[in-house]
Amino acid sequence: MAPSIFISILVVAWALCIFMHATNMVIALDFEAKVLQKSKWWSSYSNDTSIHRCEWRGIECNDGRSVTELNINWFYISSNLITGTIPKELWNLKDLFELDLRNNTFVGPIPSALGLLTNLSLLDLSSNEINGSIVSEIGMLKNLLVLKLEHNKLTGPIPSSLGHLTSLRKLCLNSNQINSSIPLEIGNMKNLGL
Repeated sequence: MAPSIFISILVVAWALCIFMHATNMVIALDFEAKVLQKSKWWSSYSNDTSIHRCEWRGIECNDGRSVTELNINWFYISSNLITGTIPKELWNLKDLFELDLRNNTFVGPIPSALGLLTNLSLLDLSSNEINGSIVSEIGMLKNLLVLKLEHNKLTGPIPSSLGHLTSLRKLCLNSNQINSSIPLEIGNMKNLGL
């Protein structure tokens, strides 16, 4: 009798573990949905519960149905004219590997919270009205292959932390108001231009 009770307890514990993992997954996915709805960029989809966010135009998901890529450059217009600051909710999407916000009129500085998106391989903030300096936290994006910040109003020095982006293949900083010399750490980027 004792062994069957022990096995039953193990089965219940295993079931609870699976339930808790699934519940945490659902909470995380619900959080993603709320972040996307708050952005209001997908307002035509966000109230339709029959269409999962992974089916929304400009959103890519992994096999676990978690958002991995956002691209709002899908309006097929030369400029989307999205204004205001970059929504802070974006920095909570940790699985993102591409963020393309080019050709809009975003204003304000690049938030230091950008450093939280450590899975990014592409970051394109070009052709906006972004000002302030390039935050040193950008050096935390070790998986970055493409960084495009050109045609903005960026000022100040180029942070030496860019040298930590050793996988970077493309770096575009032109057409800004950067007023410093190129840091020696840029020499660590052996893959630029490949």
